[in-house]
Amino acid sequence: MIDWSTKTIPNLLHDLDTDIDRGLSTDEAAKRLTQNGKNRPVGKSFIGESFFSWCMNQLPLVLLYSGALFLLITPHFLAKSEKLSLEVFSSTIFVSIVFFIKISLRIYQRQKVISSRQKIWSSSEVQVPVMRDGTIVWLLPHLVVQGDLILLFPGGYVAADARIVETQEMVSDESPIFRRSVFSTKIADVLEPNKPLTEQRNILFGGTYVIDGQGRAIVVETGKNLQINQRNQQSYSENDELESDAENTGNFLTQSFTIIGGLVSLFFLALYYLAQPFSFWSSQSLSEILIKLAPVYSVLLVVVPFDLKHLVNTSLNESAYQIFKHGASIRKLIDIERLSNLTTLCIQQATNFTVNTFSVSHIIVEGQYIGKSIWKQLNLTEQEITNLEKIENETIIETMNEEIPSTFPWLLWGASQCIKHTTLPILSQDGTVFPEIDDSLTLLLEDSARTNEIDFTEYENTYERVAQIPPTEDHPYTSLLFMANTTDNAPAGQFLQLSFGPIDEILHASWDIQLSQGIEQLTADQKLFLSQLSRQFSVEEKGLPKPSYTLGFGFRNFVNRPTQEDMWSGLTFLGSIAFRQPNYTDIESSISDCLSSGMKVIMMSDQPSDQAADVAYELGLIHDSNSVTSGEELTVMDESQYDSMVELLLVYSQTSAEQRRNIIQHLRRRGHNIGFWGQNNEDLRTMRNANISFVSANNVPHLLQRNSGVVVNQLGFNVIAETLLKARQTYANLRNWVRWYLSCVVAQFLTIVAGLSIHSFDPNRFPLVLNLPHLFWINLLVIAFPCLVIIYKKDRGNLRKDKPEKTPPFLVKNVYSDFIMRGIIISLITLVSYAFSVNSKGDSIQTVTCTTLIFSQLFSIFQCFRHKNDRLTEVFQSNIWLLITILFSIVLHIISISSPYLQIAIGFTNITNEWQWVIPLSILMFLPLNLTSR
Repeated sequence: MIDWSTKTIPNLLHDLDTDIDRGLSTDEAAKRLTQNGKNRPVGKSFIGESFFSWCMNQLPLVLLYSGALFLLITPHFLAKSEKLSLEVFSSTIFVSIVFFIKISLRIYQRQKVISSRQKIWSSSEVQVPVMRDGTIVWLLPHLVVQGDLILLFPGGYVAADARIVETQEMVSDESPIFRRSVFSTKIADVLEPNKPLTEQRNILFGGTYVIDGQGRAIVVETGKNLQINQRNQQSYSENDELESDAENTGNFLTQSFTIIGGLVSLFFLALYYLAQPFSFWSSQSLSEILIKLAPVYSVLLVVVPFDLKHLVNTSLNESAYQIFKHGASIRKLIDIERLSNLTTLCIQQATNFTVNTFSVSHIIVEGQYIGKSIWKQLNLTEQEITNLEKIENETIIETMNEEIPSTFPWLLWGASQCIKHTTLPILSQDGTVFPEIDDSLTLLLEDSARTNEIDFTEYENTYERVAQIPPTEDHPYTSLLFMANTTDNAPAGQFLQLSFGPIDEILHASWDIQLSQGIEQLTADQKLFLSQLSRQFSVEEKGLPKPSYTLGFGFRNFVNRPTQEDMWSGLTFLGSIAFRQPNYTDIESSISDCLSSGMKVIMMSDQPSDQAADVAYELGLIHDSNSVTSGEELTVMDESQYDSMVELLLVYSQTSAEQRRNIIQHLRRRGHNIGFWGQNNEDLRTMRNANISFVSANNVPHLLQRNSGVVVNQLGFNVIAETLLKARQTYANLRNWVRWYLSCVVAQFLTIVAGLSIHSFDPNRFPLVLNLPHLFWINLLVIAFPCLVIIYKKDRGNLRKDKPEKTPPFLVKNVYSDFIMRGIIISLITLVSYAFSVNSKGDSIQTVTCTTLIFSQLFSIFQCFRHKNDRLTEVFQSNIWLLITILFSIVLHIISISSPYLQIAIGFTNITNEWQWVIPLSILMFLPLNLTSR
């Protein structure tokens, strides 16, 4: 491979045929993408394992079925039979078909898992800024090609291996490639040859992240040539994710049951040998041995829970997809478990979880506000309209005429353009930062214009944005520069400046004011009046809602393109618009549910203490405005003093990143499972200290998204509350499924062991309880089919009902006694049915026993999902697809009893009188037995 670190920048540009300022052209980039393919990591799998690994995980299932086929066919060849009997041939075909169905269902479920996880990963896939044709475009990482000029910023994702051409104190996190914590300071200088990767400081590696600094780099390698892919090919761990407690418990139980099954099988093999010693030297004797070995092998077949790992993995993946549909992405399965155990949630701002639905609080145009006839059309409540009408009758404010002033359309258009085209935060009057500039504000203004029949089309077609001037310390407002197209409204080449920001700053930069009759000079007294007029609407005693943000708007025309200094003064004041955010209705009810469920909600605000107290009081987090702890107060507290108070503190104001991390550590030491909301790169260490972290998909750096457990795709605290509830309920649902599955394993195991014991005592009087085809049939009807509908259970709980626990194990002690006792009861019911039919023929006995075992296990599903006060009808309605699947399995079994071919293949016969005890015994499993406390 080429050592790009030794290339000078001119040689680099020449070799890659690219431009340091304009980057590649769009056509050239498309050509290179076609030639080199997409820029994707090698071996990346959305489900954590490759197809080969998945096939290896199916090996126990393949071996068990292969062993059964071997024991069915081989004895007849060793006995030198001229041809297979119809019964053996039919049983072999039947077992093969069951195996094919079983594998097909697993492949189907695997494809569903892949599809759902691809959707989850795609929803949170980042985009990187790339220079194409001299314009910044945002691309998905797999569309980046060799020679692209990428722009780098703090927290940004590095899409491919790139040679740095310009940097300002850049530091990158290279732990994804070296699999250990490695922070590297980057430079743009040429390096000496043969430097190891860790010392190639002018190269950024694909898959890493920029911690600090910014700069530009040229992409030198993509796709399979990425260093991260080269290292993965040398030493690649296909799934380096931590396993959840559910997965670890499943692995432990699988190993434990396999050992128990192996020991019991050896015991019965020794018992058979002691009862009738056999020799391996003759084919006839060997045939008899294999025939006797089949019942012993059936013990191993039923006791090995080879479906358990598949059941847990499928359920967790489907749970992640259900949570994704509720507005949050969880990419690691262990985070579902962490989320379900959450007891404390730390949010940094209430607005992190609220939808930014703003409405107009008031509008000032031409030094006055718009009259009540227009106010009624601006989404105000009837009470607010009444309050406005009262104010109009006072002498404080001079009212405007009923007609819409000619300046009003200009103001709305200017405001919509400012908000639509702005990507930087805006400072409000009180010095705080205007929240996300999203479509909600643009839609608000456009709706107001549409309501008042104002057409923006002529303005949209006239001007095109060409520049944006960010606010500075001396000029804390934002300016946009538009160039006029050739239209009747403006001559070609004319430039329009639109500026907006805190109203006092806009007034300070304004020389004139736009009125209906034209532009007039703005005097100092008029500026003072306009400033006071805006503040007058912020007085809550007047009955108006206090606005959240008040922005002033100004403009200026230029014949030629102005310099930045020209744009700092000489504005014409256009007007002001105050936006208000409705009360936190949704978030208040969601937080109330969280608090009622026993969850602790902690708010860490960037606002001053008094403002943070107002918000927290409105949300119901505190009942005393003095219950706010500031960062300054935390500084003077010692560790012991704070540790004694940490349980009582719910609202923090203006804390540092280190203080937030300290808060999380203290709470975790006290046994809390913490969820922390991250906002910027400073929160990275705090996020890693929390049990699970949350970030927004829209406005956080790529680095935080990669290190977060939950990526929130939709705004609104109700999304978080629903995600918590869904995680708890799906995890509880999985516990119930595992509990039922293990009950079936224990029931089948005890039934086979008891049947073998009785059969060993007197083979002539007591035939085998079940044979190999019976066991495969039971597994298909009882396990394979119901597990297809594991995810369709309706959630009927709430956060108050599903209270969090402090890191409980996946299966607590009483659950073990539950599935063991249920298995014993199912086995006893089956053996009682066997005893009732013991005087019948062999096939009839096995048919009755198999039918009772199938029905009892299917009916016991509802017992595992039935809570204390649930009616049976409610349990049925909670999962209609499960009810349909159970009915399908029952009907299919009844058909198999009557079908001549299946009777031969499985070993069934028609039963008539036996139904009188099969059905009553099976229905016993509908009873809501409280086995965990008995």
